[in-house]
Amino acid sequence: MLFSGGMIPYYMLLKSLHLTNTIWVYIIPSLYSAWNLIIMRTFFQQIHPSLEESARMDGYNDFAIFMRIIMPLSKPVIAVIALFNAVGHWNDWFTGAFYVRSAKLRPLSTLLQEMLTRAEAMRSKLESAAGMNQYDALEKMQVTGDSMKMATIIIVVAPIIIIYPFIQKYFAQGVMIGSIKE
Repeated sequence: MLFSGGMIPYYMLLKSLHLTNTIWVYIIPSLYSAWNLIIMRTFFQQIHPSLEESARMDGYNDFAIFMRIIMPLSKPVIAVIALFNAVGHWNDWFTGAFYVRSAKLRPLSTLLQEMLTRAEAMRSKLESAAGMNQYDALEKMQVTGDSMKMATIIIVVAPIIIIYPFIQKYFAQGVMIGSIKE
């Protein structure tokens, strides 16, 4: 189903906050996520308390402990959440299709979705107008829907494949191994 029950109230909320048809419609609604909050909280709970105790003995206050101890140890979980959010935004055609009218603000995924929809509509028009079957209509088209889908997949997947090796080093949780000696 394309429309959910909460779509109209969500649109009304975005409209009342003057976020529709702005770049902020992509940024502000996704600033927080309960799921990411749970992941971060769980990660913070796994950090050994003796790290905080030793930092307090060295004279660190709460902010210094957070910035100098906790945040450097949190690079792996931050990298994973950043990658998940980046992939989610990269694949999100829905926001650009329904909440943005300006062509300048539409993301690539929305444009690709529109191209695929147009190609499918063109194929069905050829079928119905000429009384052709599906295979004859595909022969008349210069670019088929399947080739358009395959090109779209390459365009959508390529940037993520390029970014992944740079973030991969943070996926290993071995940062904390050996940091506590008891």
